[in-house]
Amino acid sequence: MWWDERFANFDGDVTPNQTCAASASTSSLTASVALESTYIRELVLAAFDRRPEWAVTVQTTDCDGETIKDNDLFYWGEYEGIDWERVHAGQQHACCYCFRKGLIRKAHLCHNTKKWAAKDPNGWLAKSVPEAFIFELDDIDYIEEALCDVPEVRDMPDGSARWIAKPSITNQATGICIFDRVSQLVTALHANEDLREWVLQREKIWVHSSDVCWPSCNLQGTKPTKVRKMAGPWPPGLVVRVCTGI
Repeated sequence: MWWDERFANFDGDVTPNQTCAASASTSSLTASVALESTYIRELVLAAFDRRPEWAVTVQTTDCDGETIKDNDLFYWGEYEGIDWERVHAGQQHACCYCFRKGLIRKAHLCHNTKKWAAKDPNGWLAKSVPEAFIFELDDIDYIEEALCDVPEVRDMPDGSARWIAKPSITNQATGICIFDRVSQLVTALHANEDLREWVLQREKIWVHSSDVCWPSCNLQGTKPTKVRKMAGPWPPGLVVRVCTGI
């Protein structure tokens, strides 16, 4: 997976940069788009249109239906069409992980996100992702022992913070539990004894003053809210509680 924060700000807009403003004909930023879905392909191409420093080609197929590959820097296409030999050799970047469960399973996504955030502690990824821990429970009778691996949860006073527990392998919100005391988490674990791997994520609270926002962990009294995009200006003191992310 490849991402370079030099080319985009928090809202996804292109950041003016003298080093990347070269024309498409001379730019080294070249991409190939080879997507079967017309809808997704048009969205991807529209995103590249907003970034003129990229030279983009739409790949076609030959008589046998196979994708014609080239030597562009970035390949955005179907998983089956990725040349992993070139990717692993550092010659091309791709839009997918080689092992897709690195993004699909919540515990693997948590691990990879924390890994990449650690490389740039001041980047937007590190600032945006809520605090999260991988929690593994091999036996339901040993919950207390398993909680020793997450002292942030085990030692928290009741009602001091709000957390969300997400089973790693489920979808459509199956098994998800929001809790603010350990006893609630224990109840949820007993109700899902067949689930062994979880992600525990602390609720992220943003305090907005005008159009500036920063995280806070000490405010109480508002309902959990799912926020996709936070746009200003905001009334001073407005609090938005976020329990989403990984």
